[in-house]
Amino acid sequence: MDRRFYHVSDPKNLGSILEKGLLPRIGKHSKIASESCKLVYLFGSKDDLYDALLTWLGELYEDKPILIIELDLDQEKYGIQLRSNGYEWISENRIPPETIADYTVFDKKGYRCSDMHNRTIAKNAGGRFLITQYFR
Repeated sequence: MDRRFYHVSDPKNLGSILEKGLLPRIGKHSKIASESCKLVYLFGSKDDLYDALLTWLGELYEDKPILIIELDLDQEKYGIQLRSNGYEWISENRIPPETIADYTVFDKKGYRCSDMHNRTIAKNAGGRFLITQYFR
């Protein structure tokens, strides 16, 4: 299994994520979906992330800032169990901060605010994400 995974969050969570990692919880979007289990949701590829940003996830973050985290996740090393629901990977385990390979924060219009490398993302007029340069 590939070790690269991607997580999307609100940029206000960045400090906590860098300090504590990704914690299983029922977040704002999970509450809307009436989910009852504390979980961490990941995308297993850039294509899966891109597809979600063009559809349902882009709609949730329309006109809001967004944080995209790239993980280098050695599941065996960290004892993390992942299962797939068909389009996302799900974990009941904490994802440690040392697995964060990179992250990028985008403003509410989809333009890069900060990152560790030079990447750009933009939204089209419909408010959905259009990736122009991403994780080269």
